[in-house]
Amino acid sequence: MKKIIFYSFGLLLNVLNTNSYSQNADLQIIHNAADPNASTVDIYVDGTLALNDFAFRSATPFLSLPSGVVINVGVAPSTSTSITDTLVNFPITLMPGGRYVAIANGVLDPNSFVPNPDAVSTAFTLFLKDNIQSASVNPANVDFIVIHGASDAPTVDVIARGVGTIVDDASYGAITSYLSVSAAAYTLDITPGNNNAVIVATFAADLTTIDGEAVVVLASGFLDPAMNQNGQPFGLIAVLPDGQVLLLSNVTSIEENTFGPLNMYPNPAVDILNIAFQDLPEGHLNFSVTDFSGRIVTEAKSTNSQNKFAINTSRLTSGTYVIRIADNKKVLFKKFSVQ
Repeated sequence: MKKIIFYSFGLLLNVLNTNSYSQNADLQIIHNAADPNASTVDIYVDGTLALNDFAFRSATPFLSLPSGVVINVGVAPSTSTSITDTLVNFPITLMPGGRYVAIANGVLDPNSFVPNPDAVSTAFTLFLKDNIQSASVNPANVDFIVIHGASDAPTVDVIARGVGTIVDDASYGAITSYLSVSAAAYTLDITPGNNNAVIVATFAADLTTIDGEAVVVLASGFLDPAMNQNGQPFGLIAVLPDGQVLLLSNVTSIEENTFGPLNMYPNPAVDILNIAFQDLPEGHLNFSVTDFSGRIVTEAKSTNSQNKFAINTSRLTSGTYVIRIADNKKVLFKKFSVQ
């Protein structure tokens, strides 16, 4: 894939070098649109093919583009043969000497996907961010911005264990200011913005080898792929200035089980979600179901020690939920869907 991107980078330079500009601007393009129908696209710049077969979670290095004029960036299917196949066109104007990232994000037909929980538009678009750094201010640190690009995810917080909240209440499409941290290894918990007790996912971010870099971090993919045409699952990616994309490891998740083997079915649920434990739980259990905004939508409690429980889901709308199972010693979070 890198070979394709750098080959396409050469095509773009050939296009741009046919003209002379007094001062250019730098632009990095990132493909973060999780729509399976746009998993690989062709990018046209002012009508000429610039990036061929540009894949989801790929990025270019910084490209030198003309400033002070309107540039038309067109996105077409990977099978395109000309600019006439363009699906969406984005006119952009870059300031002289500016440094930007442009993130292709969203879905081509929002009606075919789960709507954003905060009612933010998820239509295919281009997030454009200026004042992008070429390196960290302190060469011993890593500077980064975070972009919320997961269309079916609510407002979230990002918490670095042992450090604290590094991103607070970021809704879909939000772009943070630059943050600077030591080039160390971190564990990052993603939680709903108003409920840090519910951990959506946990990622390992080893920054020890990228000291001195200025990085773009993106929330990517779908929280519930099954409800979104089986698109790519939720993840965090880090994009370096040279176009290298790092997929952060999902080291633990809400699926981690502290109660021993259990089975939840059917999943997706319709009217009832059954929870069956292989081992008999000790004492009473408390169950609470939250949506991904962190709001509790139903609660239940076992009256005695038993292996199987049924949670009524008939009043829940279609979507993804988290069930919290707790006794007086342990807490377990598990994700499930309602059809």
